[in-house]
Order: sequence, then structure tokens, then C-alpha cells
Amino acid sequence: MKLIIGAKLLIVSTDWSQFVCLTRRRVDHLSWKEKFDIPGGKAKEGEEPLDALKRELIEEINFKLTDDPELVDASSIINNDEIQVVRLTYLIEYDLRFLDVELGSEHGAIALRPFCEDAGFHPVLNRAIRHALSRRRRYNLELKAPRG
Repeated sequence: MKLIIGAKLLIVSTDWSQFVCLTRRRVDHLSWKEKFDIPGGKAKEGEEPLDALKRELIEEINFKLTDDPELVDASSIINNDEIQVVRLTYLIEYDLRFLDVELGSEHGAIALRPFCEDAGFHPVLNRAIRHALSRRRRYNLELKAPRG
């Protein structure tokens, strides 16, 4: 069985209201019904997932990842006798007022979208968003809990 690992990044505003999406443009992705994606891509053979993510961010949006992102989801997109595709979704908080990116050739545009699930997103992206929001809610509840 061939294993393919992909690494994607949710770039979320510091108030968690928005995140960075890319619109699809590549011809080989026409079979995908989802209009939006997040930056990232496949690891090359022997490449560590975080190194692949850093490379893909430079290629796709000319964004240099300086801090270690938080892993929020790991999902099998395809899993059969011939191939397994695993997608790792990471997250960073970023002040989007200072986001300065240049779009590569793979995507049509950059869009800021509300940070919530959407029927127009791939189910794996919605799952990552759901996990991230759930973690944030738990963290906020822990901060508010009385200490004793």
C-alpha cells in the first residue's frame, strides 16, 4: 500500500473570527466539488510533515512559518488496499491585519472566511474546524473554572 501524507494549515485570526482560505484553480482538482481549501500539500518521499508544510506555504502563498503550529486533526481521506492518504491539519493564530502573502499558480484567490464549518468545505476541513473550536471552548472553560 502506498502512503501519502499531506499537511495543511489553518491560519486563524487572533480573535478566532476568520481564517485564510484559498480558492481552487488547478485543472486536476476539477473533480473536487469544494471551492475552498487551506494552504498546504503533500509531503515528498522522506520529507517530514512539518517540513512539507513549510515548503508548501512558501510555494502556495509565500508565507514563512516561524512558530510551531498546533496539530488539530489527523484524518484518512482515502484508505484502501492500494493507497492511504492521511491529512494532518495544523493551526496557528495570526494577526491577519499583517498578513502579507503572494499567491502561487495553484490557486485563484485568497479569501478570509468566517471560522466555522461550511457546507462548501471538504468534510475533513470541517472536522478540523470543529476540533479546533472544541479545544478552544474547553480551554476557555478551564480558564474560567474556579481554582480551589
